[in-house]
Amino acid sequence: FLDIEEIKFLNRLAKKTIDQFGEGSIFCEIGSFCGKSTASIASALREKNGGVLYAIDWHQGSSSMSGFGTKEYRSTYEELIDNLEKFSVKDRVRIIKNKSEDSIEAVPEKLHFLWIDGAHEYDAVKADFNNYSKKIVEGGYLLFHDACWTGWSEPFQVIKRKVLGNPRYSLYACIGNTMVFKKIP
Repeated sequence: FLDIEEIKFLNRLAKKTIDQFGEGSIFCEIGSFCGKSTASIASALREKNGGVLYAIDWHQGSSSMSGFGTKEYRSTYEELIDNLEKFSVKDRVRIIKNKSEDSIEAVPEKLHFLWIDGAHEYDAVKADFNNYSKKIVEGGYLLFHDACWTGWSEPFQVIKRKVLGNPRYSLYACIGNTMVFKKIP
């Protein structure tokens, strides 16, 4: 889960992204869950009066979540909607209620900000990186949650194999469990 420093950082980086790329900035979030990160990013978009966030989540959880696949597990979709309405940011978000691997075409070809926090299994994180990172424009931001200081090692394994040492990305920041890279020419 996101801590307060990560929430604040997402908001600041979203504002910086709009300052850098303009009011037409395109953001993509893989893994909205209940909307904490969604609301933080979208609040920055509302404040800057620019940008749109594509929020991808099928809202049925994943095998890495307790209760997944049981009758007790509940969809997070209604809570996401409630949170977006609570923070008056729903108009800045394009909700894609689907799995990320089935949503590639629904997201524009040019992204300025990509936040990967969907399924945490290695193959899922790798697929999200492979499918969406090619859409990030030069100077754009690639963010991974649960990338360090966490019980999940899979996101960091993808980072280690696909991003660290990749001449297309430079480490920009590490805040809590979030690692941020900037795409370079």
